[in-house]
Amino acid sequence: MKTIPCILPTVLGLVSACSEFESTAYLQNPIIDGTQSAFAQVVATISPKMMCSGTVIAPDLVLTAHHCVSSALGPEDCDPDWRPGSGAALLFPVYKASDLAVDRNPSYQRDHLTVIALHTLEDFANRPICGNDLSVLQLAKPLDIKPVPIRTSPPLVGETLTVIGYGLTDPDTISSSGHRMGRAGVKITKVGRTKHEDGRWRTVDGDFVVDIGPCPGDSGGPALDQDGKLIGVMSRGHESTCTEMIYTRVDHHATRLT
Repeated sequence: MKTIPCILPTVLGLVSACSEFESTAYLQNPIIDGTQSAFAQVVATISPKMMCSGTVIAPDLVLTAHHCVSSALGPEDCDPDWRPGSGAALLFPVYKASDLAVDRNPSYQRDHLTVIALHTLEDFANRPICGNDLSVLQLAKPLDIKPVPIRTSPPLVGETLTVIGYGLTDPDTISSSGHRMGRAGVKITKVGRTKHEDGRWRTVDGDFVVDIGPCPGDSGGPALDQDGKLIGVMSRGHESTCTEMIYTRVDHHATRLT
């Protein structure tokens, strides 16, 4: 693993990785059958390699997926019995804060917001990505916007959610990117541990799975319950079909995020 530069203790029980924003965003697919969303608390997060999505959880804090702020992706296998010190972590090199930006209007590239710090879960270097795919971007200036509340109760199989994210509305047209899209009625199909057909672990206790809707470009975007509370952060899934997509449960990390 590459050493994360400038590690500093910080708020929220998280760890901060500090340091020019030069981004040519790599844009990916949109929410399937989504419609344009006016939910302003969902913003785009931009790294040197990709555009993802994020949720305003405090005036100056945006929650996104950890792999959206990382320069490499790890394997899809999970270890549901991982414990600190087990050596089973999936390690992700992390970008500098100055390599990242937040944008509320990326389709026109006119609203870049400066990121001054990147916060990862405490001791993230010793955590697997499964069930822990979360990071927080701290903005230089707070937004005049009501943050999305974090739900502390667990997700339930059969529960319907609204998922929101950014991406191409036409996968063949790069200029169609950056539109905030949402889809209601997305259903939770599984909570906790599941396996691939070959027996490898696909999800862990800190994950849940939805039936259809979000695609890779929606990584880091929220799943909202019927009360508008944040229940999950888009993590990973079947890129070719955008079905059975996996979210990191925020209730497992609520004490660090609230």
